[in-house]
Amino acid sequence: MALSIPVFESLHGYRRAWLRPDVIAGLTVWAVLVPEALAYASIAGVPPVVGLYAAVPSLVLYALAGSSRHLVVGPMSATAALSAAIIAPLAGADNGRYIALTIALAIATGLAGLLAGLIRLGFIAAFISEPVLKGFIVGLALVIIIGQVPKLLGVGKHDGNFFEQAWGIVTELGEIQWRTVAVGLISLALVLALRRWLPFVPGALVAVGFGIVVVTVFGLDDKGVAIVGHIDAGLPTFGMPSGVSLRDYLDLLGPAVGVLLIGFAEGLGAAKTYAAKAGYPIDPNRELLGLGVANLGSGLSAGMVVNGSLSKTAVNGGAGAKTQLSGLVVAGLTVVTLLLLTGLFLAAMAAMLGVLVFDTLPGLLIGIGVSMLLLVYRASQPHVAELGKEGTLWVAAVRHPDAVTRPDLLVVRVESGLFFANSDYVKDQIEGLCTDRTRMVVLDAETSPSVDVTAAAMLLALRDTLAVRRIGFAIARPVAQFGDALGSAEHGDVPIPIHPTVAAAALSGS
Repeated sequence: MALSIPVFESLHGYRRAWLRPDVIAGLTVWAVLVPEALAYASIAGVPPVVGLYAAVPSLVLYALAGSSRHLVVGPMSATAALSAAIIAPLAGADNGRYIALTIALAIATGLAGLLAGLIRLGFIAAFISEPVLKGFIVGLALVIIIGQVPKLLGVGKHDGNFFEQAWGIVTELGEIQWRTVAVGLISLALVLALRRWLPFVPGALVAVGFGIVVVTVFGLDDKGVAIVGHIDAGLPTFGMPSGVSLRDYLDLLGPAVGVLLIGFAEGLGAAKTYAAKAGYPIDPNRELLGLGVANLGSGLSAGMVVNGSLSKTAVNGGAGAKTQLSGLVVAGLTVVTLLLLTGLFLAAMAAMLGVLVFDTLPGLLIGIGVSMLLLVYRASQPHVAELGKEGTLWVAAVRHPDAVTRPDLLVVRVESGLFFANSDYVKDQIEGLCTDRTRMVVLDAETSPSVDVTAAAMLLALRDTLAVRRIGFAIARPVAQFGDALGSAEHGDVPIPIHPTVAAAALSGS
């Protein structure tokens, strides 16, 4: 019998009256999902932003293929811990390979889920007994907790099983950082208190805000308190992870089936709970397909393994969600978070405090004002990326460990237009990236759609400064307005060389 797969089924026959509760539910889930996704990525052993990379495609693709109107799919603690346990022995101390294999595991899990759904293996859910699943989850929870205790105490983490890690913590008790413990315990108390007395307030987000404020005000990062650090804004690169062979995928296929089984069981339980309350059926085969496409999309977007979340589904249902439009709202807000990240959180906190202290309208104006200041700040300090060559493409070296760079050649990209407010910053950044071995600098101008007179003059000054250091300077792939503005600002007998490709610009310095 063929498997019928209606897309976005929960949106069929959508009613206008559902829009408000779906949007409110989306906003509520987003406030919980963002800090949790960052935390679960850390449990998986990858950079926190990977959790956000995973959230966007998984939310959209599950809404497309899944059968639940309420289930929220994203990074979760159980599958994150499983991912870490699977990848650590395979990657060793190679951080770049660890990240690549984590992404590959999501892809393998996605393919396994798609295949299982297409051949209608949803009946296996009946063979997963609740006591066995609960026992596994309790054991996994203990492993997660023992792995996070060193961060709470500010001590080193020991490798090994649960008991070896526990003993390692005991031996480190004399090195406890009391400031770290204080911040951690107060944050934990905030989360638990809000969950108990104000369940609709996003406790995780409040705890994140508290941590940001106290670290900033008291300079705790300079006093031994470890922080997440800078999280790159921007969207992920779409495609297969580099450096992962077919043999690696075959090695991951068996563990991926285990991850799929646990994620499927947990998500199906959450989906059935809220379907029963709302009076609609859940199709286990569609749930396998939804989980499969969600993981496949996450992996192809540089994300980690995902599954249905009981806690976030409870938040979604409790906030009044009617359809998967709430999940699509969360996905959209997460994209905004990736593009604006820390600035977005700071502006939201300013608006909230402004409303509490100065009343509604002044609070809104304060939030808008802070947003504008953050926008100006971000524009004045754009990201200047060093590029490396991966195949025929020039990509950000920091995001692509296998990209090839040359000590004598520096290729940079400014991810912003160039204008008076950021020209000096860009010049300083490019000069700072040069070393004693650099002989040629190429500015890939494809991502700089505009340049004003001040920035054009800065580029000429940069050329002259680099020439003193016996370093050549060329520009590649400028858009029309960029080239016109630069040409109008040229002075002297030797203009800045402009080339149609980065490769051609690099060869001009040979």
